[in-house]
Amino acid sequence: RLSVEARDAGLDEAHARRRERIEAWIDEHARADKPKNAKELKATKERLLAQAEKEAAATLINRLVLLRQLEAAGLSLPRVVTGGWNSKGYREFREFAPALCTNGTTDATEGYATLLGLVFDELSADLPGLYGDVGLTKLFAIPPATLREVIERLDEPELASAWTDDTTLGWAY
Repeated sequence: RLSVEARDAGLDEAHARRRERIEAWIDEHARADKPKNAKELKATKERLLAQAEKEAAATLINRLVLLRQLEAAGLSLPRVVTGGWNSKGYREFREFAPALCTNGTTDATEGYATLLGLVFDELSADLPGLYGDVGLTKLFAIPPATLREVIERLDEPELASAWTDDTTLGWAY
């Protein structure tokens, strides 16, 4: 809902705070560019938002690709990306932590995004450059349909050989 004015976006408290942080970052960086007029300021803000969105999307893809490779190598168990919503890791998570699968509300990912967040947090201890706080990444919510599509695409049988190939992460990056 970033294309809609904040007051008209109908955001809950948490999303409103995220929105404020994104807009504050954009305003700060736009001031640094020293635009000459309102038109240039608007263009600068649009460019900065697109840049932040692109970084968040690229970070998610890189995280998922590396996690998928770690799973293929047997270094991250139980598997979560391999098999997606049918993975052993996700099934166990739903069984042992059903309350986290709703986050107190209706979670359209049925807890899958929560599980990924927990896995990413755990990996951030050893790989902070990728799984730690990266720019504004945490402020951008990934739409559930997008997350499902990406996870399903990464689990396609045609990609099986890519997950044990050392060059895959470089190609994804």
